[in-house]
Amino acid sequence: MNEIRWKWPIASIEYLYAGGIGDVKDYFDEKAFLRDVMESNDCGEPICVVLYWGENGKRLLQSDEWMESIDCPAISVREEPAPPVQDRDSTYEIYQIPATEDSADYLFLSYERAKNQLSAKDYVRVYTAPLESGMTLDGIYDRHNRDDRPDAQTMRSLSVSDVVVVRGRQGAQAFYVDSIGFKEVPQLIPMLDWLKKKETQKSRPARRLAGHEER
Repeated sequence: MNEIRWKWPIASIEYLYAGGIGDVKDYFDEKAFLRDVMESNDCGEPICVVLYWGENGKRLLQSDEWMESIDCPAISVREEPAPPVQDRDSTYEIYQIPATEDSADYLFLSYERAKNQLSAKDYVRVYTAPLESGMTLDGIYDRHNRDDRPDAQTMRSLSVSDVVVVRGRQGAQAFYVDSIGFKEVPQLIPMLDWLKKKETQKSRPARRLAGHEER
C-alpha cells in the first residue's frame, strides 16, 4: 500500500529571542539554508543552527566550509538525529462524497470500480487537522473509525471512496480509500487545490471600497 513519503530536513534554523526560541525553519535545500545562515551572520541575528544526521549517523548536510565564515557570536550550532516528520506544519484533510440523491455513482465503491469516473468535483472537504509525528495512513484510518473519532456528529467514519490529502512544504499527496489499503490519486490534487482556494475566497468577508458607504 502507498505510504506518506516522509522527507528529512537536512538542517533547521531556530530564531532566538530573549524568552527562548521563536520561529523554527526547516531546510531541504542546501543553498537556501546557507543563504539564510549568512544573512543572519551579516546582520548579527541570534540563531541556533541545527544540523541533522540520518540513520547511518552521517550528517545530511555534507558541506561544512560555511562554518569558517561565521563570525557572529550570537550564532550557535548543534547536531541531532533528523526528526521523523518532513515538516512542522504538515496537515491532512479528508474529502467525502455527500450522501445525497445526487451523489456520484461510485460512493463507497472500490478504486477499480471508481477510477474511470473519479472526479474531485464530487467531493467536499469535511475535516482538516495537523499531521502528527509518525502518523501513517493506517493511523488516520483507525482514528476516524473509532467510536470516539473526531467530528463524529458532522461527518461519517472514514470509508471506501473517501480521499485523504496530506499537505506539507514539499507539496501534497492524495490517497483514495480502497477496499483494502489506499490508492494514490495524484490526478485529483490540481482540482482539489482549486476547490479549496475557491472555498477560502468564498468564506472571506467582502471588502468595502474606500469612499463607498452602505446605503
